[in-house]
Amino acid sequence: MVVSGFAYFLANLDSFDSLAEKSKNLQSELVDLSIVIETEKNATSAEISTLLRARSTYRQDKEELEDNSIGDREEMNALERKIVKASEDLKNVQEDLDNKNAVLETLNAQVKEEEKKQEPLLTQKDELMQELEGVLSVNEQKRKEFEDVNVKVSKMKLIRKTASNNYESSSRSMMEEYVLPEFLFWGDRIEVLAESISPSGQGFFAKQGANDGIRTGFFFLASLGELGEEKPFFVKATLVEDAYSFLELEDDSLNFHDFLNSGQKLFLIRTGDSANDKSTEFEVDVALEVDSF
Repeated sequence: MVVSGFAYFLANLDSFDSLAEKSKNLQSELVDLSIVIETEKNATSAEISTLLRARSTYRQDKEELEDNSIGDREEMNALERKIVKASEDLKNVQEDLDNKNAVLETLNAQVKEEEKKQEPLLTQKDELMQELEGVLSVNEQKRKEFEDVNVKVSKMKLIRKTASNNYESSSRSMMEEYVLPEFLFWGDRIEVLAESISPSGQGFFAKQGANDGIRTGFFFLASLGELGEEKPFFVKATLVEDAYSFLELEDDSLNFHDFLNSGQKLFLIRTGDSANDKSTEFEVDVALEVDSF
């Protein structure tokens, strides 16, 4: 049996060599694994230290947060109370706003109703304004026409005054060459003063008489103002003395009480008998032509 075991040893000698090699390799790997384990052990210790420090920091932060959360909770409770009060105030304001909106809608409805009632008045106002504009336009046109007429009248008055001055100048120079009669001639003009009016109003006494050229039976074209400014009328001298005379109206429809006052002046131009149509027409024309100068 020893021989057979020795023989087996010799036969498997190479196998033992291989096992020795494997054992050596395993030992080498075991050493390497020990190194790795030691390295990983050191790394794990470092990680554990880091985790412990992180845990300590986390705990401190947590404690700070818990301390801060107490103040935040109180502040939050105060804010919640304010929010509740603000909500109640907002609700009251909203109710007040709703009431005012209701009143406003009522007022708007009333305003619209009044506007409808005023529409005819506004339409009438517009129509009246248009009519007023038309009247103002016509008035402006008439004013311009009046100004034009006024300019023409002023020009005519100036021409008349110039002609009158020329006539008076020529008349004076011509009269100096003639011997005037002792009484008023045809077309002669005289200014008289009404001293008193008869009760009937058909005549008046003047302070001018025979000494002023008036004679009984003389007819005159009379006017209260300058001839052409007032409506003229005819009078007749029925009583004449040296210093006064009585003049009667030729037109029975007139009455001196209606337009003449005591102390008022009249302008007389001698003319013909108003009863004689032909002579009166000729002599009045002559009187008017003379006075127009």
